[in-house]
Amino acid sequence: MNSLRRQLSEAGIELFADFAVKELSYFKIGGKAALFVIPRSEKEVSAVIKACKSHGMPFMAVGCMSNMVIKDGRINKVFISLKNGFSHIEKKGASGIFAGAGATIEELMEFAAKNGLSGMEFMSGIPGSVGGAAYMNAGAFGKSFAEVIDVVHVAGAGSALTKVKSCKKVFSYRKSIFMKKECVITGVELKLKKSTPAKVKKEVSRIIELRKAKHPQEPSAGSYFKNKFPEYVAGRVIEECGLKGKQIGGAAVSEKHANFIINKGNARFNDVVKLADYVKKTVLKKKGIRLEEEVRYIR
Repeated sequence: MNSLRRQLSEAGIELFADFAVKELSYFKIGGKAALFVIPRSEKEVSAVIKACKSHGMPFMAVGCMSNMVIKDGRINKVFISLKNGFSHIEKKGASGIFAGAGATIEELMEFAAKNGLSGMEFMSGIPGSVGGAAYMNAGAFGKSFAEVIDVVHVAGAGSALTKVKSCKKVFSYRKSIFMKKECVITGVELKLKKSTPAKVKKEVSRIIELRKAKHPQEPSAGSYFKNKFPEYVAGRVIEECGLKGKQIGGAAVSEKHANFIINKGNARFNDVVKLADYVKKTVLKKKGIRLEEEVRYIR
């Protein structure tokens, strides 16, 4: 670890050792990352990946940490933060946008609305970063981010930036091929439709208000389990099993929306995992349905 830290420091890459991530995560749960690295360019991202691989150190990109359940104690990983160096958003052609992976979905939606670009209003109100949304193919209301992604910019251990054209082989429901590759998404090119700022802003506001009405405001990792259309909607079957309000330690199934596990203020990683397992076993026993997590466990 010390040699990796020294190598990155000598390369001029900003980093912090034993970095507390709890307050940065939406769930307000988590311990300390072995290294928290803040590259400022694709070249630096590639250098970090190459160094991690040469030292046998696992790494992962992080944005807003909105869909992660992070373990307590020390996390023996390098967290690569893209929030500072990759937050640029710009118009691309008549109806396209380039967005850096570190930009938030909120920032992206504000830019789209301001420029009257339509097609991804369903993403409004989703917490998290552009890179994270692409990585897990985030979405809502039966739609997904992949529907508006044209090209994904990816950095790996090599010096050249890779551009991956979006297609069915790249994305599926709440998944992408990037989950299985040793790379980091640095940005996306989006294909949208021309509209007017007023129309887009109105729809964005409508969806944000709808989400606020339906979703809990306590710390959480968002929708916890995947839906499987048209067979079932996770929140509905969890509610039908009478699990709203079920609590283990500081973690509880939301009374407002059953597909949210919330932090009541003092939740630990194990509280959340035990509660999620209890929900899965109960739904399997009562409904014969095997729920699958949408959130990511970081151990």
